Amino acid sequence: MDRTDEAQGRTGAALMLVVLGAVLLTTGVLALQGAASQESGAFLRNDRTMLWAVLLCVQSALWAVLGTSLLRSHGRIRRRHFEDGVGRELIGRLAISIVVIVALASAFALIGASLIPEYPLAHRSILRAGLSAVGFFVMALAITGMWLVEASVGSVRDAPPEQQLARYLGLRGELHDVLGAAAAIIGMTILVGAGLRGAILDAVAGARFPAEYLLYYGAYYSALLALAYSPAHVAFRRVGLELRDRLQPFPSAGAQPWAQWYADRKALESLLELNLSNSRALQTGLAIATPVLGSAFGLLLGIGT
Repeated sequence: MDRTDEAQGRTGAALMLVVLGAVLLTTGVLALQGAASQESGAFLRNDRTMLWAVLLCVQSALWAVLGTSLLRSHGRIRRRHFEDGVGRELIGRLAISIVVIVALASAFALIGASLIPEYPLAHRSILRAGLSAVGFFVMALAITGMWLVEASVGSVRDAPPEQQLARYLGLRGELHDVLGAAAAIIGMTILVGAGLRGAILDAVAGARFPAEYLLYYGAYYSALLALAYSPAHVAFRRVGLELRDRLQPFPSAGAQPWAQWYADRKALESLLELNLSNSRALQTGLAIATPVLGSAFGLLLGIGT
């Protein structure tokens, strides 16, 4: 086994330990809550509540995996594209943007929390605050990652001409990975909310928790994710158009058959993801719509009913 394989093995083992620790911590917190009172224990033994508890453990594992992956992605982007370090101006812009996004997310989360009916789980406000803090931290890593990639795409212009396309495509891949992570984080949060709704309706007689709340929640966070993604989309489209025009300029009269030039240009646009109808563009749209789709999916599966 060479050094690369050994390093990958150690990384995989460390990740497994982090995931195991996150799941055990979540299970331990729930067990302590169940032991705090008879009502809390009875609530946690309910079948629908156990489904919610399983979803919480899955969410913890997902946060552990994605949080670790996003931290590595941040380091990789900084090493490759910020040789002189991340400047103060960029740090300030990222900090302000993160504060705005987190404030918008937190405000809606607080409104949503106030609409959740009472349920017999001890120290539920502490659990909710802890989950929100960890969730917002992992989400902030994902959003910051998108904006770091956006800040890096300008370096494509400074690269040697033969390296520009490869650098652009590499950064585009990083952006897709980070966007997918952000969508997964929010989508899983929606499913956990659907699980809690099902547990409350099953255990608390007369509880009012309309399904529309989850759909509003999903729609809001889809819009918020689109807002966070839009600067990167605009930056990549601008650089991609410049790259397309450099690699596939308009031919001079008679220099090349127009049909062949048009086919080559369309192929390049597809590779650069400038064509909104290609599969990767559709995947991006689905990723942004994941929160609202997740809320509807959870209700359709009966998780939140």
